[in-house]
Amino acid sequence: MASRTKYARVVQTKNAEDPALRAWIVLARTYHTIERAVSRDAANHGLTIAQFAVLEALFHKGPLPLGQISSLLLVTAGNITYVVDQLEKRGYVARERRREDRRVVYAALTPTGRELIEEIFPEHARVIAELFDVLTPEEQNDMRRILKKLGLTVSANRGW
Repeated sequence: MASRTKYARVVQTKNAEDPALRAWIVLARTYHTIERAVSRDAANHGLTIAQFAVLEALFHKGPLPLGQISSLLLVTAGNITYVVDQLEKRGYVARERRREDRRVVYAALTPTGRELIEEIFPEHARVIAELFDVLTPEEQNDMRRILKKLGLTVSANRGW
């Protein structure tokens, strides 16, 4: 990890010449471009990206408390409640309470929801893999490692 210097870092703000500012701009633009492509794929199955993400989380991790889904997907508890409401209305998800703690509400896939995500997830994974095919597997691993380092460091330094 880079050491913190004892002097204030000079940031080149003219024309966003500072490497950190330029990296942020590229990261944000890339994220939004990829998110649009992934959202279109989810929409092809009649789902929003948030709905797809909830189904995918439940598919891979099993029943989860709504608060944990919220944390995994980095969205507010209110948004997860709305998304789960929509999925429940469509018969893809059911809410459950556990005997040991009835205060916690879990979301679980219904058989219909499991059937849907089992059918569409492989194609969705292929779409994402194709988006990243411009990078070699080594570059993809390097990018993941660098972004994880950045995210964990910012989170630790900001107390998030």
